[in-house]
Amino acid sequence: LPVVLLLPVLAIVIALVIRTLLQPVREVAAEVSRRPPLAPGELQSGRLPSEILPLVEEINRLLERQAAAVERERGFIADAAHALRTPLTALQLQVDVLNDATTTEQRSVRLAELRAGIRRTSRLAAQLLSFARQSIDHGRGATSDLASACSSALASVEPLCREKGLT
Repeated sequence: LPVVLLLPVLAIVIALVIRTLLQPVREVAAEVSRRPPLAPGELQSGRLPSEILPLVEEINRLLERQAAAVERERGFIADAAHALRTPLTALQLQVDVLNDATTTEQRSVRLAELRAGIRRTSRLAAQLLSFARQSIDHGRGATSDLASACSSALASVEPLCREKGLT
């Protein structure tokens, strides 16, 4: 009879102990649910049970990698915008120069230069899109041919330099 009476009391005590011990886990779960998607910072692991601590530490490492990936994406967008701005400016200048052409021969030469500039800019945009796809697909950057990029940049500003007498 005493054991039968103690069983419900023991079950209530065990439930309260388990609830109290798991309260820090519930607090971390609530913290995770309140976080914005790209929030910086790590999860607090001060009062967690030692069994759960490795999980929270791995989540914190994952959050660090996620923040680094977001920063790389921001850098890529800034680099892509800068890489497209220069050739587009060169194209605009070539259009202005084409507009100032007086003879048919000058117009055809300048139109050919403009078409070449458009092809180079389209190729650059295609390369940037390809790089972005590779970064998304593989989670790492691709290698680039520096000589090709430099010659493409040189080709886009060469007509302007020649016109102004610059080397």
